[in-house]
Amino acid sequence: MKKKQTRLIIYTGKGGVGKTSISAATGLLSSSHGKNTLVISADSANSLGDAFEEKISNKPKQIEPNLWVQECDVYLGIEKYWTKTQEWARSVLKWQGIDDIIADELLAFPGMQELTVLLEILEHHKSGKYDLIVVDCAPTGDTFKLLSLPEAGNWWMEKIFPWSKRINKIARPISKFLSEVPLPNDDVFDSAEDIFEKVSEVQQLISNHKLTSLRIVTNPEKMVIDETQRSYSLIGIFGYLCDLIICNRILPKKALEGYFSERTEQQEKNITRIKDSFDPLPIRFSDYFKSEIGKENLRELGMNIFGSEDPSKIFYNDTSFKIKRIKDSEDKFKLEINISQTAEEDFEINRTEENIIFTMSGFRKIFLLPDQLKRKEIEKAVLEGKKLTIIFGEKK
Repeated sequence: MKKKQTRLIIYTGKGGVGKTSISAATGLLSSSHGKNTLVISADSANSLGDAFEEKISNKPKQIEPNLWVQECDVYLGIEKYWTKTQEWARSVLKWQGIDDIIADELLAFPGMQELTVLLEILEHHKSGKYDLIVVDCAPTGDTFKLLSLPEAGNWWMEKIFPWSKRINKIARPISKFLSEVPLPNDDVFDSAEDIFEKVSEVQQLISNHKLTSLRIVTNPEKMVIDETQRSYSLIGIFGYLCDLIICNRILPKKALEGYFSERTEQQEKNITRIKDSFDPLPIRFSDYFKSEIGKENLRELGMNIFGSEDPSKIFYNDTSFKIKRIKDSEDKFKLEINISQTAEEDFEINRTEENIIFTMSGFRKIFLLPDQLKRKEIEKAVLEGKKLTIIFGEKK
């Protein structure tokens, strides 16, 4: 019998754009399609329970047919995954004379929340219980801490860990004569090794474009769009798949007739900018609701975005851009950008300090350059089919 392949959707975006509501709406709509769905919060400021108007905890709780929800607790995660390491770290803090209550707070090292979430996702994915896992991420910066953790962990395990283990074996007998500080034993190192092997599995899962995609939630506001462009660039640099942009909280026509009338032109410009910036990615739009989002109108929100479509499907199955270092060159890079229009003879490329602006027959695409290309000069641009290739050379 073929093993079930669990789909994974990760929602990210600037704080306050409505990620939690859209994650919850996606989960609710998916469960109504008969899919066993888990919505899990990766945000330390958990508000998933508020969205569903349910008291939820560190374990999946079924709240609807086919729908489970979970909020990750970093302290319970430490107890679950880091028992050996926690025991050793607590003994070190006790040796320093630190109170047990304060020690528990100090044991929640930076990155522990993200690591706990990754391990929970892997455990649920391997269980085969769910058809879909929806991850409600923290704001953008914390999301990329989460996504970069597997790569950082792999590097540490390959480069640093073997030496740390060897040095500890040598130092442990000597330290008994010089100091009473507790050094980690082999169980602690074995526990850490097991954790980072699991993190490596998470890396493979997140990088699997057939199973995992990221979705960016944005609003039609300048600062939010700026942040969304940065997120989009980072997703591409990591090599992850972004299959959908959701533009949330659009002021409807009636709202723009009164107090917000001066926003009409600005909102239209910002929506056009979103379309120009993220083509050929599909973009879905949702109006600002009259009332606060709660369990009753989450279904309506889901229908506004997805209609009758299955929200778990992959809406776009290609990376929108790729950056490659040109072979045998230290300073030259090739940027390949997918566009939705077929190539024509006449096209124009303009450049600002941070953006590439591509124009062809009324079609316009704005692309935020990653940092490594901002200080480079454009040497050549070629358009073939629906792929724009730009060669970047020496630094300015």
